[in-house]
Amino acid sequence: MHQKGFSLVELLIVVTLITILSFIAVPQLTNLTNNARLRGASRLVWGDLYNAKMIAIKTNQSITVTFGSTTSYSFPWGDGTTFTRNLASEYPNVTASKSGGGSITFSSTGMTQNATNATITVQNSQGSKSISIQWTGRISLT
Repeated sequence: MHQKGFSLVELLIVVTLITILSFIAVPQLTNLTNNARLRGASRLVWGDLYNAKMIAIKTNQSITVTFGSTTSYSFPWGDGTTFTRNLASEYPNVTASKSGGGSITFSSTGMTQNATNATITVQNSQGSKSISIQWTGRISLT
């Protein structure tokens, strides 16, 4: 008689191969996720800095972006309310910090106040990204 199906040995070999491939794939997925979080958080911080600069120009007043901790920063919207971003809630294990600490102020012309350059470093276990703010107001992500 010829029976259809798989033998126990064949099933064990397949299960073993799937287990080995899982051990190889899971760390790669973790790295992929961490890299995506880093890129996303960097773009978010860049966008918020750009918005702060545009608000300064639009309202014809200085706007200060204050970095309160490594996971949050805030700036006034120009209408009396304050916008606060908490990176930890949107991108776990990602931090953003300004070199030298403190804040960045955009003047009504869009340039940084006191003609100073600044660097924001966004990082996690995967690496880091730098956001450079030139005294001219140019904001670039590298």
